[in-house]
Amino acid sequence: LGLFDYLDVVKRPMDLGTIRTRLNATLSLGSSGVQKTKKSSQQQNPYTSIVAFEADVEQVFLNCLLYNNKGDPVYMAGA
Repeated sequence: LGLFDYLDVVKRPMDLGTIRTRLNATLSLGSSGVQKTKKSSQQQNPYTSIVAFEADVEQVFLNCLLYNNKGDPVYMAGA
């Protein structure tokens, strides 16, 4: 995508792929709350609350508005 300056602008990156991974990690928890599958990265930490999930989803859209220029199609899609 050529977003070379993305991390200079966006200080808390979040994307839908990471959210999906975290949701899958959450779903893989057993009834005891112990994760059944091996965790390979920080992104696979399961959600501990709906509030944490909501914050990540909101961050995706906030980052969209922060990084893209007002009026651009991508900005409008995130607005």
